[in-house]
Amino acid sequence: MIPAFVNSGAGTAEAAERLIGADRRFRLRKVDASRLGEAIAQEVRAGAGRILVAGGDGTIATAVRTLLEHPAELAVLPGGTLNHFARSLGLNDLEECLEIATGGATRPIDIGLVNGQAFLNTSSVGTYVALVERRERWRRVLRYHLAGIAAAFSLLLRLPTFSLQLEVEGERRTLETHLLFFGVGERDLRLRSFGARVFDGPSDLHAVVVKGRGRARLLAIALVTARHGIWRVAGTPHVETFMVPECVVHLSRRRVRVALDGEIVQLESPLNYRIARGAVSVVVPPGSGGSDGTVGQAFAGTDDR
Repeated sequence: MIPAFVNSGAGTAEAAERLIGADRRFRLRKVDASRLGEAIAQEVRAGAGRILVAGGDGTIATAVRTLLEHPAELAVLPGGTLNHFARSLGLNDLEECLEIATGGATRPIDIGLVNGQAFLNTSSVGTYVALVERRERWRRVLRYHLAGIAAAFSLLLRLPTFSLQLEVEGERRTLETHLLFFGVGERDLRLRSFGARVFDGPSDLHAVVVKGRGRARLLAIALVTARHGIWRVAGTPHVETFMVPECVVHLSRRRVRVALDGEIVQLESPLNYRIARGAVSVVVPPGSGGSDGTVGQAFAGTDDR
């Protein structure tokens, strides 16, 4: 039987529990997000070669961090709000995902690491962190998307700006910015598909830096992005993008809040970012390009639990 973990706080936990509980190929384990890593490590140490995890991107990222130290194949059942990672692998229908989870096709995926913390999709410092924190406060009284809109408007009243030094290949540059963003693999910067993984692009970290101070400048960038996509401003002095296998971010503060796949953690400066290629083996649908021993890459999106 395959150990199957359900994040009890995930968006579709009840549906996942019903399906898994009725399938004798799986052994259901309902766990709180804070205990997920420990529970997975326990099963792998006991001999599990494959596990199933139900939840959103944040839950899957927690599982991946554990599997870096306790290797096993990872099957995914989408159970969050947006499920970017699962959808990128063609994992949508819950019943079909259970069939896929018992199949033989696997794919090594790239992940990002910052100070040893893994992220599947994106990591950021600055405005996005503040946005997530405010959105969570608004979610007490509003639905997810409305909470995001309310958080964005309130954030415009007081934008966090900070100084940093980027160290790439031994060279340092000092910047003033509202937002520093890293994506796993090259990202599409056009509005209609912003943040999507470019499958044929480089398998490095894609860094995006919004430079300068002031709400007016950021609002102008946002308006141009909304009309034409961020690629229109990516080549201007206000926004810079680059691809790197690793990068060190030096900040004036000793401890800094960092977003990892929509989850906020506190890390110590400097922030050491790097790509880990083919770090975790994920079970994928037949015919999706992955098979035992075949190297492939997964798309990654933005924010989900």
